[in-house]
Amino acid sequence: MPTLTTRTVLFLSSYSPLLLIFAFHLLDKHPRVGWALVALSFISLVGLGVFLTLVQRFVPVQVIVASMKSRDGDVMSYIVTQYLWLSHF
Repeated sequence: MPTLTTRTVLFLSSYSPLLLIFAFHLLDKHPRVGWALVALSFISLVGLGVFLTLVQRFVPVQVIVASMKSRDGDVMSYIVTQYLWLSHF
């Protein structure tokens, strides 16, 4: 099980592209919020880079994936829902 730090860094960096999408959408109406989201996205990507650099020092662990399930539809429905929610502002 990954540590809390690992999970936090991976969670924040996974939302970085979505934060950028929202930031560019909000820059016209709410520039402070938009730039804050750009900064948060940048910080999360820098954190991911630092994390990956530090992880290379450890011994690699081999993982065998037994099965996988595509969740593309869930991702798109989340993005559309968030976009529609933000369009009300």
